[in-house]
This record gives sequence, structure tokens and C-alpha cells, in this order.
Amino acid sequence: MRVVLVAGLNLLSQTGAATVELEMKNESEGVQTSEKSAKTAAELESMIMAELREYPECESAAVAVIGPTSVDPWDTVLIREGAQIADECEARLAEITNRLRQEFDLAQ
Repeated sequence: MRVVLVAGLNLLSQTGAATVELEMKNESEGVQTSEKSAKTAAELESMIMAELREYPECESAAVAVIGPTSVDPWDTVLIREGAQIADECEARLAEITNRLRQEFDLAQ
């Protein structure tokens, strides 16, 4: 919240006296209150896996949500099930994670 002090000078010509009017104004513009929804690790993992399953290169991957980290409120790791995980799958996971991190917090 930003508070602005506006000073106005009102000269009274008949009495020769000067008065100063002070007005406090509360400016709420520019104030953003962003409330993210909280999801459990299991909910986030389910959402991420649903998106990853759309890509053939991610068919053998599983995901675990971890957090908080020193950098992010939560993060993800790929868990290999069988065959080696393709670099494209890791890139897709990073994209999905970054997008969902903007929308959701990790529920405690």
C-alpha cells in the first residue's frame, strides 16, 4: 500500500493569511495480492503425470514432487522406470513444473 501526502496552499486574500491543507490519500493501484491455490505433492504429481503421458518420450517416466528447495517453493524430479529417460522428457517436465509453480503452492 502506498500513502501519498498531498499538500495544497490556500491563500486567503481578504485576511492576508495563508493556510495549508494536507490531505492523505490511499493509493491502492499497483498493489497486487496474488493468492495461489495449495495442492498436495500427490495432487501436483497427478497433474504433471497427466500432461507428461501425452508425450511418447515420457512414457517410462514417473515424477516426484519435492520441496521446498533453497530456490523454489517446490520442485520435481524424474524417476526412471525401465528405459532411459529422454532429454525431451526432462525439458517437458521443466516447462510443466515452471508453469504450475506459478499457479500452485505446495500444501504442507
